[in-house]
Amino acid sequence: MNVILALFVVALFAALGGTGYGVLTYGGAILPKKEVQKVNVGPKGNQKEIEVSLWLPGIIGHAFVGLLSGVTIFCVYSAPSVVVTTNNGFNLTFYMLGSALLAGLGGSTAINQLVEKRQWAKLAPVLENSTPTSGSPVAGGKPVEALRMLANRA
Repeated sequence: MNVILALFVVALFAALGGTGYGVLTYGGAILPKKEVQKVNVGPKGNQKEIEVSLWLPGIIGHAFVGLLSGVTIFCVYSAPSVVVTTNNGFNLTFYMLGSALLAGLGGSTAINQLVEKRQWAKLAPVLENSTPTSGSPVAGGKPVEALRMLANRA
């Protein structure tokens, strides 16, 4: 197998790992989108409505990050001497494909944690100014769920 074809197969497996993480994260296949909600903040009687938006990378974003992670791991950890010195091509093992799949999954996980950290930072002022109720928005676990809970309470 030539090196270009090997990189393509590795990229495919890594993107599959990123897609898998995206499906697990969102509970299904969603496309990238911007979640926009109107939220009431401030004390009762003096509340004002503000619009809060959060960006969701969706499975396409996770697949792309997984692809980049997997190809990077493949390039760093595959034996470069085999690629440089072999005229017959490159042998792709299940170990390399499994590593690419795992790297895609792990890379998507790391990027997702960074995205959620930024989303929580964006929601922090809204959460500080909202009045607490029995259904705390932080109990949702994800920033998007907290934003939806804030928008749905009256």
